[in-house]
Amino acid sequence: MYSNPPTKTCEDSMGLDTLEEKYQLVLKRAGIDISRLSRYANQATIIQNEMRALFNQLTPHLCTHCENKCCEGFPVEGWFSQEDYTLFRVKYDKPTLPPNRVNLQSACYFLTPEGCSLPEEMRPFTCVKVNCEKLNKSINATGKTQQLNQLKNALDKIHREVSSLIKGNNLLSSQHSQVNYHP
Repeated sequence: MYSNPPTKTCEDSMGLDTLEEKYQLVLKRAGIDISRLSRYANQATIIQNEMRALFNQLTPHLCTHCENKCCEGFPVEGWFSQEDYTLFRVKYDKPTLPPNRVNLQSACYFLTPEGCSLPEEMRPFTCVKVNCEKLNKSINATGKTQQLNQLKNALDKIHREVSSLIKGNNLLSSQHSQVNYHP
């Protein structure tokens, strides 16, 4: 039912405790540029807000009546990669599981009856980049596919740059630390 289901590796589906341990190690490593990570987090927030504005035009009509809700079919502690978890932590405290989470074995740990308990502007990249067929068709019908693809590509670029930074490769000069997205 889902288009282009993500391929998850062991590293991708790390639990929150493992992600937090790795985040703390990144912070302790000499030479990590927190201000750069903060810029990436702010850029990701802007992009996710634009994506959310696009989705909000369509999802209320689709998701409410869907029998195969995406968030009810991913039984993980969110779809955080180390990169988007790091950006999340630059902006927020360690995420905690909501006390009123949907109690389905197959549901995302952050799903509540009201929806996702994570901030709309800083969710795991997979959560905002993977869309079901119905949503993709609706986006295509509105003529917004190119805009959405540009936003996804901008998130991918941030992901690659953050990956390089947290792994200590720092191959990118500070002059390239701004991800440019132009609708």
